[in-house]
Amino acid sequence: MIDRLSQVCSWAVGELPKLDRDEDSTSLLWLVGLFASAAMFMGEFYNLPGHPLTRGFWRSTVHGGLPLVGIALWSTWKGGRGRGLAVASFLVLLVPIIVRLQGRPGANQLRESPEWMVLPALLALGLAGAAILRSGAKLAKWGVGLGDWRWWLPRVGAAALMLVPVVFLAMSFSPKLASFYPSWKPARLSVENLLIQQVGIGIDFIGWELLFRGFLLFGVARRGDAHTAIWLQAIPFFLLHSGQPDVELVSSLFGGLLAGWVCLRARSFIPLFILHWAQMIVVACCGYLLR
Repeated sequence: MIDRLSQVCSWAVGELPKLDRDEDSTSLLWLVGLFASAAMFMGEFYNLPGHPLTRGFWRSTVHGGLPLVGIALWSTWKGGRGRGLAVASFLVLLVPIIVRLQGRPGANQLRESPEWMVLPALLALGLAGAAILRSGAKLAKWGVGLGDWRWWLPRVGAAALMLVPVVFLAMSFSPKLASFYPSWKPARLSVENLLIQQVGIGIDFIGWELLFRGFLLFGVARRGDAHTAIWLQAIPFFLLHSGQPDVELVSSLFGGLLAGWVCLRARSFIPLFILHWAQMIVVACCGYLLR
């Protein structure tokens, strides 16, 4: 029985790949630490509460946009081509960030005129992508891409099927968790608002997972130590869940460690984006039905 369980666990998470240490990994660690810290700071302390679409796009802008710009700057510095595009992407992305740093007036401006956020973010994304292509770098080294999809796709499918009964039971036995979700109050009143919130969460999670399971995980892993990379992305992921229900807070540490392992094996952050989003959809729907 124990051997069988061990085989199932081995099939589910696989073995960590053997990693080589990049010769410039120390410089890379500084860049990853700087941009990841800036992304988490802006997402946590300069959040943009309100409508889920506005909030989701803002969080995706800082959580995903800053790492992509960081990748562009690193790639062009290493490759020697496209530096102007990379610098331009950074300067353009600073526009919504500077507006938001103005406090409440800046937040109101981004809510009332979202083009100040959306247009610069999309332009910065395009410039960063062009810079990375120009440099000849491969985004796959950062976990951006399908990776070993033949390995992760059936596992994501199996995990997604398990989410519904597990989440429903957890919320049935945890009134605090059931009363917390859907976290956007209008989503508790209509299916339409519930769907809008889930779209906003999906936009949010693209940047969130790119930050933790792409940029931070794969950037640190290029020092040749997979276990350190897994822990370094899991700890801030856990800390940023403070204020959530206790069950979710505790599970976020173990979930973050498992997520890092799986994404390194899958060579992609996409499996966790899919699973995390699916999890939140199931949680919100269960909360809606249990009210």
